[in-house]
Amino acid sequence: MKSKLVTNYEGDFYEGRRERTLHTCQAVWEILSNTIPIKSAVDFGCGTGTWLATGREHGVERTVGFEGLWVSDNLLDSPEIKLIRQDLEDRISTDESFDLAISLEVAEHLSPERADSFVADICGVAPCVLFGAAIPLQGGVDHVNEQWQSNWARRFMKHGYRPIDLVRPRIWNDSKIPFYYRQNTLFYANAEKYAAILGDAKDASNLMLDVVHPIHLERYASQELGTKESLKAMLCFPRTVWRSIRRRFVKMPYGQS
Repeated sequence: MKSKLVTNYEGDFYEGRRERTLHTCQAVWEILSNTIPIKSAVDFGCGTGTWLATGREHGVERTVGFEGLWVSDNLLDSPEIKLIRQDLEDRISTDESFDLAISLEVAEHLSPERADSFVADICGVAPCVLFGAAIPLQGGVDHVNEQWQSNWARRFMKHGYRPIDLVRPRIWNDSKIPFYYRQNTLFYANAEKYAAILGDAKDASNLMLDVVHPIHLERYASQELGTKESLKAMLCFPRTVWRSIRRRFVKMPYGQS
């Protein structure tokens, strides 16, 4: 089975995305490297490897990225990244383990049927996970499974991984970071790592997981209001205008109405 990413995500897409993502990577890796020791990382849906390359600047020594055939080697941000080409709609099989698994703004491109097994694949290779995916009505290229943050959290918790809102509060107001990273990015840890980071007393159920960033809300509201105003204006059209529109698009004979 071929993912839609094969045909729609070409080199130009990744070139533009890399520029927008670089500042985000620097900010987030600063948070991560001050929280837990990370010497190895894997990125599912790594694109050009920006997250992994930035991780190497923060002390990560072994970096592996999973991506499709549409990303060529000359686009990779670091020659030290081991690139494994695979359609992420298929189950991931690897004998390697890592300190951190990353998957950001990728899961929404995979089918709903793949959601549970994708989370299982991620949890199977690392005790800590940096994960984020598009929420409902976020919009984007080939989004086929937009889910609330809490829906993904429930999937991770089935595998014993609890969410920690480690990143979002610290990047929420950074205007250089795309809103979807500020809105969607959560950190997950298994029981051992969770206790080491926060302690056993913390209760993940108290987290406010489902949030919408004001930038996205304003854009969506603006689009919706614009559409509604256009519809209201159209309803005010005189009957002669409606006849003209119908004739143009429906090819209605002039003798009919």
